[in-house]
Amino acid sequence: MQLERIATVTAVRGNCDLGDDFRETEVVVLGGRKFVVRHEVDVRCSEWELDTPLRRARPDVVVFGHTHRPCIERMGNVLLFKPGYGGKQRFSLSRRVGILSCDEAGISAAHLAL
Repeated sequence: MQLERIATVTAVRGNCDLGDDFRETEVVVLGGRKFVVRHEVDVRCSEWELDTPLRRARPDVVVFGHTHRPCIERMGNVLLFKPGYGGKQRFSLSRRVGILSCDEAGISAAHLAL
């Protein structure tokens, strides 16, 4: 991928990625914090907690997408973060990108309009 030329990339399989070698869930540790990356998580219920890979990972942050609608929510000690999307205008959603910042005090999240 072109992005890998400038940054480390962690990718997961999305609903349109048939046949790709991506996994459904990835776990990454950055700055001593554990991030779970997954395409789809339903924040309207705690179902994601029942999913074995997510439960076992005990993440600090779950990063997900699917609907492209930005989201910052907390479920207990876990930050649920959907960054939005920065690609070609789709649907009736505004284009936004997400920023996660980590330091000794914790993890903060924000969305920036493009």
